[in-house]
Amino acid sequence: MTHHWRASDQLEPSLSPGEWRMFDGGRLVGVIAVGRVNGKPGLRGTNASGEVLGYAWTLEEACDQLWTWHQRHGNASV
Repeated sequence: MTHHWRASDQLEPSLSPGEWRMFDGGRLVGVIAVGRVNGKPGLRGTNASGEVLGYAWTLEEACDQLWTWHQRHGNASV
């Protein structure tokens, strides 16, 4: 069965519980962490410098958003 690439393929677990790090070619793209969004469990994505990029309800959605940001803005700055 063929595996299709997904942004979540770039995730690695962090040493901190509820946190994942996304890498591109060994460079840190950003961090996704479990937290609360408007009182509900959610995920927060930050770039490598810690700037909040957005919030998502699923890990796959958070990965897609972080990877999209990286492709648009992060390649030059990371």
